[in-house]
Amino acid sequence: MNDNREQIANQCKVVAYLARVIAQVHDDYETVILSGHLDNCANGIGRRTTSFMEQLGNMLNSMDASTDNEKWTNSIFEKAQELWPMVNEELEK
Repeated sequence: MNDNREQIANQCKVVAYLARVIAQVHDDYETVILSGHLDNCANGIGRRTTSFMEQLGNMLNSMDASTDNEKWTNSIFEKAQELWPMVNEELEK
């Protein structure tokens, strides 16, 4: 029996919580950006979300958690890479 089981379970709970908070913030960003607000921050949000998409995609791939349901994201990933290509170079450093 693993003595760290409770700690690991708590860490899983924290990761799930943080993922939900990140999701809510980005749902809010989507609404605000589409309403025409935050135009002065849009490129920064674009760069940051491109980086987040790459990191989260890599995390899911490493957990073998990606599915065919995610195919709709491919064109969004490609366009993000086109608009903010420096993000990929930064991730490789």
